[in-house]
Amino acid sequence: MIRTAILLAASLVFTSPVQTPDKPKESPVALERKMDGGWKGGACMGDYTFNRDGTFEVQHFTPGNNTLTGTWSLRWDALPPTLVLTCKTSDFKKKDPSRQEY
Repeated sequence: MIRTAILLAASLVFTSPVQTPDKPKESPVALERKMDGGWKGGACMGDYTFNRDGTFEVQHFTPGNNTLTGTWSLRWDALPPTLVLTCKTSDFKKKDPSRQEY
């Protein structure tokens, strides 16, 4: 009798239904299309322009009013999706390594 009860309890544990997460209402491609266009940042954060070809440009970045360009992508391996920016060009001026600032 006890063996039957243990076997029944064990089978219920392994046959319980697994809950699956809700599917997004829109496909990832449709959500990526919403990135297209201009996005305004706060003070010194810059104004972002995302293009459908996977490139971006940031203007008015930092107090020095710098510009950045590069590529963007969305990583869907976790929720929420992660925006990845890869900078290719920048007009930041490099500091002189021989000059030490404290």
